[in-house]
Amino acid sequence: MMKPGRELDASHIANLVATGVMDWELNDSVPLSWIDSQGSFRTYEETSFKRFNPWEDIAAAWEMVERVGKEYPNFVLVWWMGEEGGEWNAGFGCDYEDSWTYEASGETASQAICLAALQTRGIVIE
Repeated sequence: MMKPGRELDASHIANLVATGVMDWELNDSVPLSWIDSQGSFRTYEETSFKRFNPWEDIAAAWEMVERVGKEYPNFVLVWWMGEEGGEWNAGFGCDYEDSWTYEASGETASQAICLAALQTRGIVIE
């Protein structure tokens, strides 16, 4: 089990998501870059190519929702507010008994989506 932090930062999560969830090809010639499903060049850093940082960018995270949603069409994203603060929760694959096959919480919606989407591929990060 991996934990976000010093060992696993946003760039590592982007790489896990790009290769593990999105099924993109790693581009070895440029660090943290991939070839997406349309053959377009994507990079983690801001360049002239389309950026992919799903841990911090909701648009990039939503690309995962669209990709994973093809396999698990039921998706939920909610904000829970408790006595000690709030958190985002994302889930894929409802079993119609008020339970989600893959679900995760995060400080941001993007983080919750990343963690839940990675679970659909057997990658668990706490």
